[in-house]
Amino acid sequence: MKIRQLLYNNFGAMSKKYFDVLFVMQKQRTFTLSEITKKCNVSFKMVTNLVNLFKDYFSVFNKIYKIDNSLINDINKESFPTYNKQELINKYHSIVSNFKEDKSKLDHISATAETAIKRALFIADNYDIEFCNIGLVGDHDFTSIALNLINCNNHLYVFDIDNDILNFIDLSLKNVVTTVYSDFRIGIPKHYNNTFDVVFTDPPYTTEGMETFLAAAKSICKHNENSSILCAYACGDIVIKNGYNVQEAIIKQGLYIEQLLHKFNIYNYAESLGYCSDLYVLRLTNIAYNGKNVPIWNIYTHGELSLESANTSTEKTLSTMCKILTETNNQTKSTLLDKPLEIDNKYVINLPQFLINMNQTEIKITNIKNFNKASISLFFDVLVKEKDCIFKPNNNIYGLFVVHSHIKLENFLIKKVSLILNKTKNQLRELIENNEFINKYKELYIGAIPYYNLIKIIDFLSL
Repeated sequence: MKIRQLLYNNFGAMSKKYFDVLFVMQKQRTFTLSEITKKCNVSFKMVTNLVNLFKDYFSVFNKIYKIDNSLINDINKESFPTYNKQELINKYHSIVSNFKEDKSKLDHISATAETAIKRALFIADNYDIEFCNIGLVGDHDFTSIALNLINCNNHLYVFDIDNDILNFIDLSLKNVVTTVYSDFRIGIPKHYNNTFDVVFTDPPYTTEGMETFLAAAKSICKHNENSSILCAYACGDIVIKNGYNVQEAIIKQGLYIEQLLHKFNIYNYAESLGYCSDLYVLRLTNIAYNGKNVPIWNIYTHGELSLESANTSTEKTLSTMCKILTETNNQTKSTLLDKPLEIDNKYVINLPQFLINMNQTEIKITNIKNFNKASISLFFDVLVKEKDCIFKPNNNIYGLFVVHSHIKLENFLIKKVSLILNKTKNQLRELIENNEFINKYKELYIGAIPYYNLIKIIDFLSL
C-alpha cells in the first residue's frame, strides 16, 4: 500500500500534515484520539479522518486504539528526502547570478538565494511535493529553480508576464518546468483553472497588485479547502493602513489567513520595507469563488504602469480589452475588435505577446519610436497611414500564429500548418508526439506559449 499516494488522493495539499500525524501514531502504537490531537496540535476531526481512512488497520478497545504492524511497516517504508541547505543555496546562486534583467516597472526586487531556498524547503516541509501540483504566479525570484534543486519538477508550472524570466527558466532547467505566458490583469488561461494544490506568489505590494495576483492564484487553485496560496507581502512599519487594505482584500477574496510568518522573505533591496516581507499562508474557503474580479491595469509601485501614472482614458480602453478577452467567446472577438486598437507603448510590457493575446487583426501604435521593431518583424507588417503605424499580421506561418492565438497549438498545427508545410495530418501528429518540446505545449492556447518558445516551435516546424 502506497500510503502517501492514498493520503494525497483523499486530502490533497493537506496530505503531508496527515502523514505527520500518522507517523506519530506509528511511533506511539497505542493511543486515544485525544492524546494524538494534543500531541500533534491538530483538530480532532483530522485525527478521526485518518482513523476512518485506515480503519482496517486499527483495533479499538475502551477508546484505546492500537495500530496494526502491517501499517507500521508500510509507514516506515515511506520516507521524505533530507537536504543540505547551504549546498542548495550555493547551487541556486550559481544559476541565478547569470540573470541581469530585473525590471523596476514590474516591481522586480530580487529575494536572496537563502530566501528562495527557504521557500522551497518550506513547501517541501508542509506539502508532499512528489504528488502536489505547484503553480508560481510570477517568478522573478526564481523560486522554481529552488524547487527544481529539491527535485520538484513533474508538477511545477510558472506563469509570468516577463518573457525574459520565462526564457531564463526554460534554458536553466532544460524545459523540465512548464512556463506559461500570462498577464494576470487579463487572467491565467482557463486551461489551468482548478489545477494546483499549492500556489506561490510574490506580487506588487499595492492593494490593486495583491488583488490581481491573488485572483489569478485563486483561479488556478483546486476548488477545495485543502488548497493553499503562499503569498509574500509587507507594508512597512509606518504605513500600516496599506497593510490593513491588503488584509481586507484577502478576506474579501474568500481566503483564510492560516499562518503569517513574520520577516520570512529577505530581499537584496527594498529599503522602504526594511529589506524583508512576511509570508502569508492562505486557505480557500467555500466563498472564494463568489463574484467576479474586475481587471485593473495599473497595479505596480514604480514606472509607467504604477498607480500614480494611471491614464484614465487609456486605462479604460485596455480594461475594455481585458473584459472582451475574459468574457467573450472566440467567435465574436473579431467583430468586437473590427478596428485597430490604439495604444501607447508605455502601457505594453511585451508587444508581440500582447498582440497575440489580443487576437487583434490590426493595431495602431501612437508612439512607435521606443518599440523594438526587429522583435515583431517576423509576425507583423508595418503599414504607415497618415503618419500612424498600423501593424497587421504577416501572411506567413508566423502571422498565422497571431491570427489563431486562441486555438490550441495541436489543433492549429494539424489544421492550418500542415497545409503550409505540405505534410499530412498523420505526419504532423507524429512530429508533435516525437518532439518533447512541442508535445509539452500542444494543449495550450498559442497566446499563452512564452514568446521565445513560440519562436522555437515555429523555427523547428519551418526546417
